Amino acid sequence: VYGAIMLGMASLFMVWAQDFALFAFAMILFGFGQGFGRPGFSAGASLAATHEQQGDVAGLVTAANGMGFVISPLFGLYMYEKVSSEAPFIFCAVLVVAMAIYAFFTAQRGEGGGRNKPAADAKAVTEAVAKDNAPD
Repeated sequence: VYGAIMLGMASLFMVWAQDFALFAFAMILFGFGQGFGRPGFSAGASLAATHEQQGDVAGLVTAANGMGFVISPLFGLYMYEKVSSEAPFIFCAVLVVAMAIYAFFTAQRGEGGGRNKPAADAKAVTEAVAKDNAPD
């Protein structure tokens, strides 16, 4: 959620940037937003999947990130040229704010897929490690 908020703020600052200092600040904020957002996205997908689905989910998350790096510049450039120079940043801000709202309310309700029980998982892992390390 924090990463999405930072990305939204960075996108809006890009729209308002009239000098290099604000542009640089927006880029730094964008970097922090990516740094907070991407691990959360990957972890959330992993926690929502069963043990058998982990490989599939990891592949889909990696593919989605890769496709974002391919499609985003093409879509953003089209919007920049055909709509306005601010359009890609406004679109990004709206998208990440919607994503943050969705993530916030989904996390509050505890919704998720197969393994959304971190405390139970941690207990099971601790017991398995203790059992494996017990003297024979």
